Amino acid sequence: MPATYLEGVVAALRAGTLAPSGPEEWAEPAARMSALLPEGAPVLHVTPAFAESRHVVGLVVRKRRVLGVLKTPRGAWDAEGVLHEGTVLRRLHELAPDLRGTAPEAVACVTAGERRVLVETAVQGEPLSHARVRREPSSADVAIAWVRGLPETGRTDGGQALDALLEPAAARLEDLAPAGHPLLDLLAATREQTAPLRGREVPRVLEHGDPAYPNLFLLDGGRRLGVVDWELGEVSGLPGHDLVQLLAFLAFARAGVHGVADEVPVLRRDLLAEDGWARRILHDELAPTAGADLVAPLVAAAWARAALRLLGRVRTGEDTHTRERALALLESSRNVALWREAVAAAG
Repeated sequence: MPATYLEGVVAALRAGTLAPSGPEEWAEPAARMSALLPEGAPVLHVTPAFAESRHVVGLVVRKRRVLGVLKTPRGAWDAEGVLHEGTVLRRLHELAPDLRGTAPEAVACVTAGERRVLVETAVQGEPLSHARVRREPSSADVAIAWVRGLPETGRTDGGQALDALLEPAAARLEDLAPAGHPLLDLLAATREQTAPLRGREVPRVLEHGDPAYPNLFLLDGGRRLGVVDWELGEVSGLPGHDLVQLLAFLAFARAGVHGVADEVPVLRRDLLAEDGWARRILHDELAPTAGADLVAPLVAAAWARAALRLLGRVRTGEDTHTRERALALLESSRNVALWREAVAAAG
């Protein structure tokens, strides 16, 4: 993608000459765009190096301050990703006005040429890194409180939630993996462990999807949490999904570990064991609304979803090499190892 592409999008939005191309798109007035995308401000391109990374990001900066953020898919075929993120953000601010300022606002979603572009406000804060968690233990409480403040969006049968949130990715894995592949055995065990959710009413909650470093920022001197990168968000998610991801990050940060070999025993001790400090927090959050007996199934579902979301970030087809590459990416991913551990602990 030429570096001038996002610069041209910025200029067109500022001038008011780039308009939504259909009812699902939107754009705020040019005056708002001029404040976020001022003339003369450079656009810094961030192109993730990982094959599974979904978007190219443009940061509009002035005096070392990010004013606006643009996202566009790496592949023109992937136009729905930015639309999805923008839709989740708009619903978040409708349903939880108290969280305004802690997440980006989606101010435009338009098609420019062959690609769709999402424009967001920037979240200004200091990264909540592993070291910051250890240095300032109260930051963990701030982060947990933010996740607990995400709004409920209804209630439904747990089986319907699984069918909507887990089974599409599971079906894709079944399509990719040959018979007898170890990941199919892991998927079968997960379905068995999450079966208690079927026929039980559970809350639906608005999810971020990946509340962990580098998506977390401390705002207002550490009194509030800011959260960016909402491409994995869900308006009607499962209870506990975000809390599982956040508590795992906090556990690894507190223990000072990096890499799956060191993370697995910490996950086992702090989040999967019944007497783990993170497991107690999770139990206290989920037991009153979903039921104590559903904590383990929800943990298994959370890690399965976290692992299988990778399949939504890579394009596969009938080409054998492409399919094998997608499976290789999945097998080598950190989240698959954590998913396998969660299933083994629940079994």
